[in-house]
Amino acid sequence: MIYATFLYLLLAAFVIWVWSPPAILRMLVLIVLILLYSWTSSRLAKKK
Repeated sequence: MIYATFLYLLLAAFVIWVWSPPAILRMLVLIVLILLYSWTSSRLAKKK
């Protein structure tokens, strides 16, 4: 769980600072990341 969170943060940091896409595309990617994170975290919480 902690590893997955770290991976998402790393991916978000890469998207924002390294890749530097247009603002609309950046917002879209961040929304997708947030949705993925909430989906995986809720799924992992159900497993326990």
